[in-house]
Amino acid sequence: MGRKMNLLIDPSTKCQVSCTICPVYAYEERFIEPCSMTFEVASKIAAHFRGKVGQLVIGNWSEPFLNESLFDIVDVFRKNGLQVISVNTNFSTLIDMARLLKSGITTLYVSLSGITEDVYVKYHRKGDLDLVLGNIREFASRQGKRGKPKLVVNWHRFKHNEHQREDARTMMREMGVGFKDYYAHPGCVEHTVDYLTNPDGMSEDSLRFIEESVFSDKIRAMCNWNKRAKACKQRELITVHADGSLLTCCALYTAYKDKSSVPVYEMTMKQIKEFKSRKGDYCLRCLLNGVAGYFNSPKTDAFYKGKI
Repeated sequence: MGRKMNLLIDPSTKCQVSCTICPVYAYEERFIEPCSMTFEVASKIAAHFRGKVGQLVIGNWSEPFLNESLFDIVDVFRKNGLQVISVNTNFSTLIDMARLLKSGITTLYVSLSGITEDVYVKYHRKGDLDLVLGNIREFASRQGKRGKPKLVVNWHRFKHNEHQREDARTMMREMGVGFKDYYAHPGCVEHTVDYLTNPDGMSEDSLRFIEESVFSDKIRAMCNWNKRAKACKQRELITVHADGSLLTCCALYTAYKDKSSVPVYEMTMKQIKEFKSRKGDYCLRCLLNGVAGYFNSPKTDAFYKGKI
């Protein structure tokens, strides 16, 4: 019996932070209508995948906590046997900490790019740093000795915040939460492919930010190394839109254009795999340029020292 696929759901297509090169803000075609997953849709998805998938990941190009039903959604998945649940969040919103600690969420991955306002807003443009750090402090103070849920700060490593990286690590260690730094990528598959193959076709704002802040030498090195990859790990991930439809890829923003015509809970596992095997306009370019392998791999110093 093969390894089970994991399930990634977007409980909301909305995000309040507008990160500089996140496709939700920066992509030229803003074609995703604001949408929140309903409890009814989540219940159907949870029942459909009971015993069929591995772990559940919540949050992709959006802020999960903007969905007011998030804790109910988590609960219905847990009742259907999915106990390993991680949430990707910018933490820049008001959160019911008491309910969060009892929710059954196992891990929170908090996106951060600065510990002072002037640095933080260069990437997290409309985020509230005081609220983010306040949420982390409150979470840490109420977490208790159980250490659950676990909170890990994902530090987006840019040229403009490199001077704060070790101070940020120390700050999080003193609060008792995890810290993982990684070289930030240039947004999405489309931006990365375009940057490597046709940068003149990118918007001036996106290109300027990448050239000034992103460690583009690291991107090129990893993509060159990953050109040997013949497959993409997207085959192992079932990515679901907030409306319940299936997407081909979580890193390809234009996948939202090509979502399934029927809800994922009406599709068999065979149909899901067949749908995900379809090749879009960017798929071949993505694989040929090593971008698929780049998005599938950790972007840390440890990886570069061992591979590049």
